[in-house]
Amino acid sequence: MQPPHRGLFRSAGGEIAAWVNGEDHLQLIGVQLGPSARAAFEVVHAALGAIERSLLENGKSFAAHRRLGYLTSCPSNLGTSRSHFT
Repeated sequence: MQPPHRGLFRSAGGEIAAWVNGEDHLQLIGVQLGPSARAAFEVVHAALGAIERSLLENGKSFAAHRRLGYLTSCPSNLGTSRSHFT
């Protein structure tokens, strides 16, 4: 049985998706056809910046530790939480 309050959301153009409450609380997935991993990174980076600004405007932030980096629900993603696949 799937836990409630989770899902996968995709932008209209398909260049970014957000997986909410899967392995981690939030996973952003950048999709770019062709050889440019940088373009996918830039889309995800911009989305994370927008999310972080919205959190800060509401007195919240991503959970982070000075030594361990960003805290996640999956220990294998501790730190930057970045994964890259081609």
